[in-house]
Amino acid sequence: MKINLLFPLVFSLTSVSLLAQANEYHYLNTKTGWFKFESPLVSMRLAGSNDKSVEEVATNSQAFRALGWYNRDTLEVEEWTMNGEGNYIDHLCSDGYIVSSLYYFNDGDDSIEQFRCRKLLKQSAQISNGNVNILTLKSNGVTNSYDLQNNRTIGCGDNEYIVGFQYKDDGDDYITKIYCKNYSYVQ
Repeated sequence: MKINLLFPLVFSLTSVSLLAQANEYHYLNTKTGWFKFESPLVSMRLAGSNDKSVEEVATNSQAFRALGWYNRDTLEVEEWTMNGEGNYIDHLCSDGYIVSSLYYFNDGDDSIEQFRCRKLLKQSAQISNGNVNILTLKSNGVTNSYDLQNNRTIGCGDNEYIVGFQYKDDGDDYITKIYCKNYSYVQ
């Protein structure tokens, strides 16, 4: 089930350039509640050989941050609930949105049960050598799926970010696939 939330949009200027991918790792099995990320999600790791729940996620700490793509308080948000919605259902962010928050239930199933998507800015500005460059969000339009359960650790491809999940909602609930989409800012 998808819920749309709307916050005022803020346009920002910044003087740094995009950097190579730098991952930060976050453990989810520490509490029940929302985990909000300052950077887009790029990979997930399962807890163990017999445990199918996601224990750790990685974010790309440099992606889009230099362009002011993300301000937790000011962008449009979608919220998805996977638990109770059916077995092997695909839950995907709308076009132009990426996953930014996960709700982890740390009791019983130990699973991600909800997530939120943030809308990316359609344009951003970058200051370089005193010049202002207007950059536009681009995507190749392809959403790729990666089988999490057969790989134990899986990540998105280059310039891809997690945009949704396939969820098993029967017995032991868990994510079976991640969906990734390519986004970048170009001049």
